[in-house]
Parts: sequence; structure tokens; C-alpha cells
Amino acid sequence: MGEIDAAKAQYQRAISLAPDNDNACCDLGNLLFRAGDVQAAVLEFYRAAQINRADPIPLFDLAAIFERSDRPDLAVKLYERGLQFNPGDPGTISALQSLLRTPVE
Repeated sequence: MGEIDAAKAQYQRAISLAPDNDNACCDLGNLLFRAGDVQAAVLEFYRAAQINRADPIPLFDLAAIFERSDRPDLAVKLYERGLQFNPGDPGTISALQSLLRTPVE
């Protein structure tokens, strides 16, 4: 078993022991994204967002994925929603401003 598979198994075990652990879902989502499994990563970020609706981090992670996946419309909505919880986040503000200045083809 490779390191990524081992880490994935550990996150999945942590989530099975504490299904309401949104941080573990986000961590697993980041691991899956870095491993190239974007669809599974999106599911984990959505799960984290459902567990803790006041946490902007899974929203920001989802927005970044949709921004890279040529879905700027979804990215803008998620960044805006995340800013409701953390209005001063400079990285999110910058990403949102950049997206809003990008012409739609």
C-alpha cells in the first residue's frame, strides 16, 4: 500500500469513528484532490460543508476546484458564500476579484 492509500485509509477510518468531523472530510478531500481524484474530493468537501455549514474552508476548497474546472459561475457563488462567514479573508477576496474580472468566452 502506498503512502497516499495509507493516508486515505486513515482519514476514512477517522471519519467512520467520528462521522461529524468536518476537518477530517476536508483533509481527505485535499488528499484526494492532490492524488487526482477530483470527483471524490468534491464529494468530501460537500460532506464537510454539510456537517459544518458555518465553516468557509470547504466552500473555498470547492470554489478553487470549480475555478480550475472551468466552472467560474460555481466558483463565484461558493467564494461569495464563504465570504459571508469570513468576510475579510484576503485570499478569497483576491480570487473572487480575479474571477469577476475574467471575461467569459
